Amino acid sequence: MSDLLKGLVESAARGAAEEVADEVNAADRAYADRNRMALAWAVDRHRMGCDAGYYDDDTETEYPVVWVVLPTGQVSWHITPDLRDELEASRLHEQEPVGGYDGHDRDLKNQRIVRHALDDKPDRLSSPAVPR
Repeated sequence: MSDLLKGLVESAARGAAEEVADEVNAADRAYADRNRMALAWAVDRHRMGCDAGYYDDDTETEYPVVWVVLPTGQVSWHITPDLRDELEASRLHEQEPVGGYDGHDRDLKNQRIVRHALDDKPDRLSSPAVPR
């Protein structure tokens, strides 16, 4: 392989690696924002007198689960262990939801969030993925 071609390949590989690193950093930042938003929402719902809390999920890693019961159903998120101090300093109680985890998956959780955000008004729901 010529030196020029070798240099181009190495440069392209470096550029691709930097691009991937930038994407990973952006994803990490977005995930950190999502974790804090989930925690803040759970704390806010708890302050309003709604069911919300956190617990350690024995079936997963060391990631605690933050949960909220909305009028449209239970929603929850695994958050990263680095937020444990913030979690424990919050007003949330360490407890599982009454009846435990209800088995919702990500799609159902998102449907429940959208329905809650739209005040569960079917005439305002435009997504076919959201049950009416």
